[in-house]
This record gives sequence, structure tokens and C-alpha cells, in this order.
Amino acid sequence: MYYIRMRYASRTFIAMIKRACELCSKNTDIACEADDILIQFRKIQQFIMWDYSHNHLQLSSNDSAHCCTFALDGDCDHEHSQTSCNKCCSVMKLTSTDGPVAKFLENVHTAGGNHVVEEVPTMKNAVPRLREMLKYYLAHRLRANVQFFEID
Repeated sequence: MYYIRMRYASRTFIAMIKRACELCSKNTDIACEADDILIQFRKIQQFIMWDYSHNHLQLSSNDSAHCCTFALDGDCDHEHSQTSCNKCCSVMKLTSTDGPVAKFLENVHTAGGNHVVEEVPTMKNAVPRLREMLKYYLAHRLRANVQFFEID
């Protein structure tokens, strides 16, 4: 279920960025910015669909972003470092309120003129939903990993 929702949210996000680019089709800066965001998002997709659970998550880890026991409110027998994995944290940075997507949509709103007045606010409202879906999917992968650890 989470996988299907994540795929749907991803397709919707990609379509939204492409549509925003179309709204400012004569602006090459907007097109370059859209391409950069799509490249970043595809890297994030690859990371959360594979690398996150296969190469980052561990039942017990000093990095709180990787420690399944810590994430599930278990008792850890170690201390967690104050810093977290940059790759894991970058997943949420793209869709943060001051992240690249928010700045891109603001640039589209500014460059697009009157014909984007209705569409861009709707796009801005969709970004927190994508962010939530990313969090739900990461949590799902974490819970699934713990189940697999228990089976082994």
C-alpha cells in the first residue's frame, strides 16, 4: 500500500513540476531549475526505494537516522551521534518549506504573471502532502526492515 501511494505521489509531483515549467515556457532559468529538481527527486526516489533500507538502516546504529531500535522507541545500548547521515536528511530538504521546490514554485509564480495565479498556490499546497508521503514511506521501510531482522 505504501509503495503504491509513493509511486502515485511521485508521478503527481513530476507532472506538477513539468506543468509549472510549461507555465513559464519562455523562461530558460525556470526550465533549468525544473530539470535540477527532477534530477534531485529521481535520486531521492532511488535512494528511498533501495539504498535507504538496504544500505542505511540497521537494527542498532550510532546514527539515529539509521537506528531502527531508536526509531521504534526501543532501548538502545549505545549513544547516538548528534549528526545524522546527510543522504537520509536530504530526502526531506527538497520539500521543506524553504527548500528548492518552494523556491522554484515562488519563481514560477513571479515569472508566470497573471495566468499562473490559480495553479501555483495549488501546487504549493501539494508539496506538504508529498513530504508526508515521503515520511510515511521511510517509516514503512524502517518497520519492514525490523520485521526482516526479526525473521533472520
